[in-house]
Amino acid sequence: MKFSSSLQLSPVRDLQELCQSHNLELELLTSKLAKTFSVEAKVTGDGVYEKVSVTSHNKKEAAKVASQRLFSKLKVK
Repeated sequence: MKFSSSLQLSPVRDLQELCQSHNLELELLTSKLAKTFSVEAKVTGDGVYEKVSVTSHNKKEAAKVASQRLFSKLKVK
């Protein structure tokens, strides 16, 4: 059995765990305008402030992409 090849990790959960381990506050703010969703992912605390906004027709996809982008920004620091 190959678990790793079919297992997809959640970018939202990865970001939540990263924030918890560094005592950072994570906010995922969702708004809907017509048929599109906008998700703003924001991380604050301990001299850190990063924000990413993503718009998509799918709320889950917008949250996933925003989390991936924010996670990447934080990993660089």
